[in-house]
Amino acid sequence: MGVTVGGGAPRTRRHAVIAIVVAISLAYLTVRAGLIFACFSLPYLVAGAIGWLRKPINPTGPLLIAIGLGGALILLGATPAAAIPG
Repeated sequence: MGVTVGGGAPRTRRHAVIAIVVAISLAYLTVRAGLIFACFSLPYLVAGAIGWLRKPINPTGPLLIAIGLGGALILLGATPAAAIPG
């Protein structure tokens, strides 16, 4: 029952959910990348989303989400070029 400043909870929830959805969609490009994503990026994203939802003012949650997304982007670079549409 934390206090949010300026009604920030719905917006931060939306950002946390969007970050997790983007990272999960990046991980499904290859099976190997998905396995590495589940071991590396997903825990950061889940912990960051929980932290961000519990205390939106604390910058630790968004930082953990940024680390998880950075890891997902690194995995995207490890995928074969044929798996990337474009």
